[in-house]
Amino acid sequence: MFNATKRVSFTVVIALLLGWGVMSLLILRSADYSLQADTLDAGSTAIRSPNVKLTMQVDKRVYRAGETVLISLRNDSRTPIWLPTTASGCVTSWWTVERLEDGDFWRPVGLTKAACSIPIGINQFAKHDLRTAEWNSLVPGPQLGEVYINAPTGTYHIATPYLKGKQVAEINWQQAELPKITSPSFTIQ
Repeated sequence: MFNATKRVSFTVVIALLLGWGVMSLLILRSADYSLQADTLDAGSTAIRSPNVKLTMQVDKRVYRAGETVLISLRNDSRTPIWLPTTASGCVTSWWTVERLEDGDFWRPVGLTKAACSIPIGINQFAKHDLRTAEWNSLVPGPQLGEVYINAPTGTYHIATPYLKGKQVAEINWQQAELPKITSPSFTIQ
């Protein structure tokens, strides 16, 4: 009887080890599926690298002229992320609007008469932070003064450059080719 107890104990230990191994594999596999589900969402674009995890979203895929576009950017990165800032009087501070032209070229869209698309500084984008903004889909009109019209019909997306790491003092935001994250494209009709 003494031998049977030792054998049962050894069998239980082996069963527990196999059970923990199978459970660990299932947890890792489910985490992989959740990351894939994030990247396949039709309303978001995600950047996933070993240290950068940014997700940008818009609320819809098709807008009518003059309708407000809701924008969100979430940071779940392990390294510090930095976003550009512009002058305080500008409509945007960390995002720009780009329009698809000639089928494959994205051109920035001016949102105010002032030159607000040029970054003047940087802000750290904290981990697990969510930034939201809205664009009323207006652009400057051809007249002089502060006259705005509905954005022309076409395909657009929201874009923002970012920088990862700690050496942000060495980067010139106005001249450097920085990586950027973009929202999924959307249409204004």
